[in-house]
Amino acid sequence: MTTSSVDLLPGSTMACASSRARRRRDGRRPAWVAAAIGPGLVVVSSLAVQLGAASSKDVLVVIAPGAVTGVRFSIAAAVLMVLARSRLRGRSRAQWAAIVGFGIVLALSNWSFTEAIARIPLGTAVALEFCGPFAIAALGSRRLRELGSVALAASGVVLIAQPAAAGSASGVGFGLLAGACWAGYTLLSARVGRHTTGLDGLALAAVVAALLAAPATATALPKLDATVVVPLAVSAVLGVVAAFSLELETLRRTDTRTVAVLFSWEPAVAALVGLIALDQVLSAPALLGIGAVVLAGTMVTVHGASPPTPGGR
Repeated sequence: MTTSSVDLLPGSTMACASSRARRRRDGRRPAWVAAAIGPGLVVVSSLAVQLGAASSKDVLVVIAPGAVTGVRFSIAAAVLMVLARSRLRGRSRAQWAAIVGFGIVLALSNWSFTEAIARIPLGTAVALEFCGPFAIAALGSRRLRELGSVALAASGVVLIAQPAAAGSASGVGFGLLAGACWAGYTLLSARVGRHTTGLDGLALAAVVAALLAAPATATALPKLDATVVVPLAVSAVLGVVAAFSLELETLRRTDTRTVAVLFSWEPAVAALVGLIALDQVLSAPALLGIGAVVLAGTMVTVHGASPPTPGGR
């Protein structure tokens, strides 16, 4: 489906104009600077996601993962709605279908990932989650050099994840479910990002996610004191508002397959955050895996890729 058939969200014309203006600005920059913007945004968003996850991990001993997801999205939705000033009226059924679909993926992805990190180390969970965008990269690869980058990233993920030593079959299962959701998120957010301006689509999708998790949030209300709400507020701002906003901007600039491989940096970032913030010690194979995924992401950054097709894929 392209913009010529159905506009997914309001502001498509404005989004196209904004995209053209952005390309003109990037064209005036040195080539290496323009090429580095997208990957740089991925790195910053990855760091925000993992710091957000680390800040909420201790809360999991107080309230259930579903409630953690609900509170995070309730806070994030409130912040995003203030920033985006999204309107509810004047949207078609197709537009609401896109918003609701995006919100469902956000809620399910965050819930399954939270369930995973409640059982297995942060770096392991993110490495398993990376199977989703990795599958997109593998399916979209055509040239030998690109396939080499994907294969290198895959080997690094295996080294970091070490599924046989994960210690929790359910944790591995939730990690893989989060990966499937991440693949859907990558594709949906790319389409939403290219057909909206600013944070409009993300804000409404966050509201949908918060509503879906509302029953779980309600069960945790008696336990919501400052020791719970403050870490979850930090997690919401870093892991949802900042991270998803940066990822949307990345997907406006870079095609989804390239972004999927660049996400290979995220297991490495997660493993390091787990070591520093959560004292989750890295094994020698995990260190080798970190090197492999960073190198794969660097290969994609240096060699670049063709620009995204206008109107999505």
